[in-house]
Amino acid sequence: MEIYAHVDNKGRKQTLEAHLEGTAQLAASFAVGELKSAAFYLGRIHDIGKCRPDFQRRLNGEKIRCEHACCGAAEIMKNGGLASYLLAYCAAGHHSGLQNGGAKNDSPDDGTLHAALNKDASDYLPEGERFRRSMPDMKPLINMISDGTRDISECIERSAFFTRYLFSCLTDADFIDTERFCSPDTDRNVKGDFAKALEKVDGELAKFKCDTAVRTARKSLQEQAFSACQYGGIHIMNMPTGSGKTLCSIRLALQKAVSEGKKRIIYVIPYTSIIEQTADVFTKIFGDVLPVVQHHSNYCPDEDESSDITEDKLKKVCENWDAPLIVTTNVQFFQSFYHRKSSRLRKLHNIADSVIVFDEVHMMPVPFLQPCVRAVGYAVKYLGSEAFFLSATMPDFAELFHKYAKGCDYDELIRDKTDFKMFRNSQIRYLGEITWDRLAQMSEENESTLIIVNSRKSAGKLYDMCRGTDRKIYCLSTYLTANDRSALIAEIRELLKEHKPVTVISTSLIEAGVDLDFKAVYREIAGLDSILQSAGRCNREGTRSDCFTNVFISEDGMPSRGDIGIRANISKQLFESGNDVVEPAVITEYYNRLFERMKDQIAENTISAGVQSLDAIPFKDYSERFDKMIDGDTIGIVIPCEENRALLESLDSGDRSVLRKLRRYTATVHYNEFRDLLERGVISDSGTCVYRLTVPELYTRDRGLDPNYEVISVL
Repeated sequence: MEIYAHVDNKGRKQTLEAHLEGTAQLAASFAVGELKSAAFYLGRIHDIGKCRPDFQRRLNGEKIRCEHACCGAAEIMKNGGLASYLLAYCAAGHHSGLQNGGAKNDSPDDGTLHAALNKDASDYLPEGERFRRSMPDMKPLINMISDGTRDISECIERSAFFTRYLFSCLTDADFIDTERFCSPDTDRNVKGDFAKALEKVDGELAKFKCDTAVRTARKSLQEQAFSACQYGGIHIMNMPTGSGKTLCSIRLALQKAVSEGKKRIIYVIPYTSIIEQTADVFTKIFGDVLPVVQHHSNYCPDEDESSDITEDKLKKVCENWDAPLIVTTNVQFFQSFYHRKSSRLRKLHNIADSVIVFDEVHMMPVPFLQPCVRAVGYAVKYLGSEAFFLSATMPDFAELFHKYAKGCDYDELIRDKTDFKMFRNSQIRYLGEITWDRLAQMSEENESTLIIVNSRKSAGKLYDMCRGTDRKIYCLSTYLTANDRSALIAEIRELLKEHKPVTVISTSLIEAGVDLDFKAVYREIAGLDSILQSAGRCNREGTRSDCFTNVFISEDGMPSRGDIGIRANISKQLFESGNDVVEPAVITEYYNRLFERMKDQIAENTISAGVQSLDAIPFKDYSERFDKMIDGDTIGIVIPCEENRALLESLDSGDRSVLRKLRRYTATVHYNEFRDLLERGVISDSGTCVYRLTVPELYTRDRGLDPNYEVISVL
């Protein structure tokens, strides 16, 4: 009797033998050397449960449910040994996602690994006998887990990583082998030429003239980084705002890719607004020699005339990052290590043998620094990658590397910081407490003024107070859609070039990566890193004199809650002690105090907490915790407009492929705001599970969504 794995929409059948062998070969090809045999074995065993009679009847058209993943897990566990649990997690979760380990007495419906193992699914035998294979020697995996430690927590952490890594190899192989059978014409091919791209970057750098002190210092720092970057590991690139970190880092990444034969460059950025600008810079430089694949929520390929990557191909590439240059977010990158679903984890194996650049690395969430640093350490030590940490306000990561990236070498590329003073283009002064009225008056004292506040509510309040003058007034926040925000920033840039009076009121989204240059900047007190980033928007090229970045406490008082409250209070202490906050030693002191204040959270946020055995790793629970921390609690609201009318009509007709395009027209709100808007009846999902604004007056292009707008009546 022939056993089948898939039936395509034309009625063609793929045999189970062909699918298992194809998946095994692919999984082994994805894995690093020591883990190839384990990945191959997983590929051969994962779908053995498709031998169940009910599953074969289902393939023949009967409408019955039949779970098959639990059979692969049960088959693996027949080999015995704790390492078998790691492979069993992968087999049991290859469709539903990695599960919590649970307890040995879990019932079959508990949704854990032990629950899956307790199910009676033995009817995959005797037909499954011919597909059984002996488990390979697991000593290489055991040695990697126990390498240099007897600490049970450290062993659990490594076990969790290698489980996710093997899961990535398995699920990507499973997807691709199935795709090759069902859709043999699928095109996933995205190629680029690192050597030609390096030539283009060198040509771009050669265009810059050293005709001012700032430009001379910029070139000096870049040359220092180029000459110091010799060996592998983690490279710390501490360079001031305006010193050309972006071009310098991509040049270093390309040099590494060319000289060491790396497979890809992954450029990781915290904000989508910075990603769009950075990707635009790269695309203009590289042209068609190195395609830039953006993977973030706001990118739509059909809007990018500079790219020949079709929307379908982009979707395929973003599934597993099989492309030479990926520009993505912190969220996407770290979810590749700590999510539980195959849709996020399947790209983990393609992080191997890469050059990874972390821009604005100081913005890694402090409570989750332990897993973030661990992820970088695993990529470097076990997957053969190299990492660059970029920041103008670089924390001292030495202690964290020692604790959580054991065995990874790291180096400082910028040791001589003499030229840093050349990028102090504005003086930072501490104003203490001032009223919103006084701040509104001060905003008119300079040709161009940027005011950065800590909340969207404050931005809206100040914007209303500043309106009614002859100046152009803008309000930037995530209450605006990405589409409108990008358009407004382009308008602001033109006004600044033309030296027209303008005031911009913004949340912190403008601090980093947005290339704007103001005569004066006012920054509500926050972390020192945010303050110094804000100063980078003041007199950016050093062409003006008497420019100030003014730090103030609003009449609402000091921030008191959470991370921003801790950061703001440390900054206030440093200002009141008379410190020159631009000095590298003061920046180091700021981070030392911050890490000390949050050391308990850093130590606690780990998957190994309270876990004593490999069969009890809480993959599902930890994934949910990590997601909430790194992705926040915001919800997107689509803002209907003429530009997206056709997209919404397509969505209402059942076409969910338009969801990516609609993200450009989405404003974000916190969950409590979302709940209030829903209760007031001003948003609706129209049966599509995509929430959209139904009262147009709540959104204006000049300030975005106003959740507090009083609606007299809603028809």
